Amino acid sequence: MSTEPAASEQLLMLLVGAGHLARSHGCFAQARQLFEQLQVTFPERASPWLGLALLEIDRQDYARASSHCRAALAVAPDYALARAWLGVCQFALGEGSQAVRTFSSMDAHDDAAGRLAASMLQLIHALDRA
Repeated sequence: MSTEPAASEQLLMLLVGAGHLARSHGCFAQARQLFEQLQVTFPERASPWLGLALLEIDRQDYARASSHCRAALAVAPDYALARAWLGVCQFALGEGSQAVRTFSSMDAHDDAAGRLAASMLQLIHALDRA
């Protein structure tokens, strides 16, 4: 029984975490370089794409972030965080009805993605009533 896939998965998780840590400390160029390399090294994984998306969200480039979220979803269609952040991008781009569809298509789980989607739906509905 080989441990290579488990070790590879663990390495990916550690490196993605390092990218997010770099991002949170304002080391955007280093984070981008790491996420781009991970995207090439692990083309079947969605988390590097989401890392790139979050970098673009930090820069308020929601169109590029949306593109990265869609790339993550092409690799992993059930990746709830990528779907939730795609909805945030859609909302920021003025695509409110599309954002509502994106958030509404998600299962309401008690996880970060589900909470983000539920909060965004509440915000959108509150803004519609205002």
